[in-house]
This record gives sequence, structure tokens and C-alpha cells, in this order.
Amino acid sequence: MRLLLDWALAGAYMALIFFLSAQGPSEGLLFLGTSGLDKVVHAAEFGLLAVLLMRAFDSSGMRRGGVWVVVFAAALTAAYGALDEWHQSVVPGRVPSLVDACADVAGAGIAAVMWLAIARKFPGVFLLGKRNADTTDKR
Repeated sequence: MRLLLDWALAGAYMALIFFLSAQGPSEGLLFLGTSGLDKVVHAAEFGLLAVLLMRAFDSSGMRRGGVWVVVFAAALTAAYGALDEWHQSVVPGRVPSLVDACADVAGAGIAAVMWLAIARKFPGVFLLGKRNADTTDKR
């Protein structure tokens, strides 16, 4: 059940990012662009995506807290950030930005480093759905 939930959350969040990127200038959060705050929002937005993807890969059977969970999630997040910027190039009134894509990658990188640091400092913290037979629900 956790596997489906984790992938559904990641997929739904990706759909939300796509939807927000499809908004024209009159519907979007243009006030963010003037202060540089939009880069922080990009980093946080894609950092959260990286965390959701790390959870999904983790629940898919990869070694908990392991490097491959982080590598796959960060790579997919970076690719989705690039796709998001390309998508904005075809939305009227929106323009792609290499700086925004870099902020997306930075957010994924920060989330990845934090995930690994927490997993190493507190082993088992990501064991939200234990996989061994002792903890299986036997109803």
C-alpha cells in the first residue's frame, strides 16, 4: 500500500508542477520574479519533489537511505526541472530560464544531501513501511 501511495504522491505533485507551469503571466505568481524569491521557491518546490521521489524509490525496494535512492531521485528531479523549463517555452507569456533550472537542481541536491545525512545519522528513520516478515500485517 505504501508503494502505491508514495508513487501516487510523487505523480500528483509532478502534475501540480506541470499545471502551475502552464499558467500564463496573469494567473501565475509573478510577484516572486521581482525579488529573487522565485529561485528559493524553485529550490523548495523541486526539493520537495526529490523527497517524494526518494520515498517512492525507497518503498520500491531499494536499500533504505542508500545512495541509489538519492541518485535516481535527484536525476529524475533534475530531468523534470529541465522538462518544466522547456514546457514553459511553449506557454504563452512564459519563458524558460537556465537559472530557474539550476535552482531546481540545487533544491534536489540539498534534499539529497539532507536525506543521506539524516539516514546516516539516524539509521532506520526512513523505515516507514518495514519490509520484513515480522512486521507484515497478518489480517
